[in-house]
Formats: sequence, C-alpha cells, structure tokens
Amino acid sequence: MTDLFERQLAERLQAHPLPEEIPDLGIRSVRLGERIRRRRIGAVILVLVVLLMIPAAAGLWRRAAGTDDPPVVTRPSPSAQTSTGPIMVHLYPRDPVGAAPEVSTVRGRSVWLPSGETVKLPDGQFGSIAEYGSRLAWLTRTGGEIRLNVSSERLPIATNGSEVTGAEPGPNGSVMVRTKAGPVILTSGGMLVAPSQAELHTNRMVATADDIWVENGGRALRVRMADLERGSFNGQTYPQWRGVVVGDPRADRVVVIDDRGCHAVLDGSTSALVWRSCDWELRAFSSDGRLVVGHSDKFGSIGMIELSTGQVARAIYPEAIPVGPQMVFDDAGQLNLGVGWPAVGFTSMVCGLTGECWRSTARYADQIEFVLPNRK
Repeated sequence: MTDLFERQLAERLQAHPLPEEIPDLGIRSVRLGERIRRRRIGAVILVLVVLLMIPAAAGLWRRAAGTDDPPVVTRPSPSAQTSTGPIMVHLYPRDPVGAAPEVSTVRGRSVWLPSGETVKLPDGQFGSIAEYGSRLAWLTRTGGEIRLNVSSERLPIATNGSEVTGAEPGPNGSVMVRTKAGPVILTSGGMLVAPSQAELHTNRMVATADDIWVENGGRALRVRMADLERGSFNGQTYPQWRGVVVGDPRADRVVVIDDRGCHAVLDGSTSALVWRSCDWELRAFSSDGRLVVGHSDKFGSIGMIELSTGQVARAIYPEAIPVGPQMVFDDAGQLNLGVGWPAVGFTSMVCGLTGECWRSTARYADQIEFVLPNRK
C-alpha cells in the first residue's frame, strides 16, 4: 500500500462512521495495511541477504577445507542441449578416468604407448616426437650437435637448433626436421635428404601425403616429393594463398591462409579447395580427412567440424581451463587434448563425436604432449 492510498482510506473511513459494535475498525484496517507492507519489505530484504551470502559462504567452506582443487565448471544439463545442433560439452578434468588414449602420449620424460608400455626419453631430447614406421623419432642436442635418434648420420644442414621445433611427420612416411636452411628429411628407407632448392630455404613449411607446402615471399608453394630418394623436386606457386598453417600426411590435407587471413583447407593431392572459414583457426585433421578441429575466439569454443558440410559436429567449451596447442585425432576419429594448470599438473582428455569427454590419464603430469601420428 502507498502512503496516498492509506490517507485516502483513512479519510473515507472517518467520513462514513461504522456501527458502534465494531469500534475503531477504520484505524485497525490502516494499521493492518501498514504491517502487511512492512512484512513484504522485510521479506524482500531477507531474500537479497541470503543470495549475497551464498558465494561468501562457499568461499569460506573452500578455505576451511584447505583444498587447492582447480575451479569446477558446471556442466549443462542434457535437457539444455538441443538435438538439432552440434553436441555441446564443457571440459571437466576432474571427471573419473575413462578409456586410455589410443595415441602415444608424452608425460614428463617418458612416452606412454597405447599398449601401456613406456619408453624413457634420453637426456638432451627436445621438441616434438613423431611416428616413424613402428618406431618413434625424436631429436637430441649434445653440445652444438643435433641428431635424429633413428639415424646414425649427422644432419646434413648446419643449424644451432634455435628454430628447430622437433621431429614431425613428412611425406611418404618420412620424418621431417624444419630448419631455416630448409627441411631435412629421413626417408622411410633410412636415407637423409636435404633438398637444395632456394624456395625451400625456410622453416615455414608443412607436409602432406606426397608434398611439402612452403610459405615463400608471401605466397604458398607446393613442392612435389613423391620420390624423395631421387632428389628431383618440382615446385608450383599458388598466388591466391599467402601462407601455410598446418599439414597432415595421413589425411592428405593442408591449411593455407588467404588475403583476409581466413583459413582454407585444401586437398593435398589435387590442391582443390575443400572448405574455408574466417571464424576458425584450424589445427588438426582426423586420419581419414573427414574432420578438422579448430579454435574460435568468436564462438569461445573448440569445434570438431565435418569438412563435407562445414557443420560443427561437436562444440567443446574449455571455459577457464587451459588447453594445450597440440590436438591429435586417433584412428577412431576421437580428439585428444592436453589440459591442466601449471600449479596443479596436466592430464589428457578424449572427446568423441558422441557421448561426453573423459579424462584418459589417471595421474597429473608436469606436461602432456602427443606423439604426432604419421602415414603408414
């Protein structure tokens, strides 16, 4: 009731006196209205106080418990997910451990194979690790010398290693080392090759099934390497593409950049455009080339995208959980990611096209990386 209403009510009651058998009824009605108003105001204030106390109480409880657990991200309920759009999930690395990863993981100074066996890495090993047939290929630095563990020969290109990122899959099942002086390739037959073409004197390059794609002079250049051991390599320039981002010899796909900075997926064998997007920064492909994964600042998510339709099949929201730059698909099309906090540790998670993501390593490690899958 408002003050105006109360005054009008009092005036009317006084102007029309009631029978004497109900004494002071008008005054009691006004007082009753005032009490009702005060109770309503008190109830609203009480609700606001309770709502403001909930976060503070939760913080006090956490401090009293003495827990250093990373922040918990609330999952959306299944009813909130629509059946017509992409499957959406929030990363939640405190989940129980599910199936082990189907790709080799690097944890600390050891490689954990899908079989459960471990391979200890030597002192001096650095950079990424790649599959090489049934073996693992990595680089070691001893003094000023850099070597591949799967070759007894020295690298035929002089480098101090400052720009070398490690061993990675090359064309035709080879292993490639990128240097500013060009690529060094260990063929599947065990021969070290260092192409001498001037166009290859850069470390901005990626590999597809049979080729190396190079960013040279603001243009993308494709160098055919179907026969690595013969050493005759022909190049072709693609002026419509400004640079290269990532390549995958298994999927035979390459990501290039256009004039607007948008990412475009090309078929590695034909150079035909497969898909283009200005919203996603693309990072990795499934082994069959059907899926690509990327990160979008616009959507605030990681997306597993069907290249045939350009539709997001799976949207993964990391929220405040740091996700490592490496993302690797296993042969079943499941995405493997490294997540965690430097102060707590890192773990790997697997996300499929159906169901939830799950933690695939039981213990937290100082680091989680992945062995890069190669063409068989």
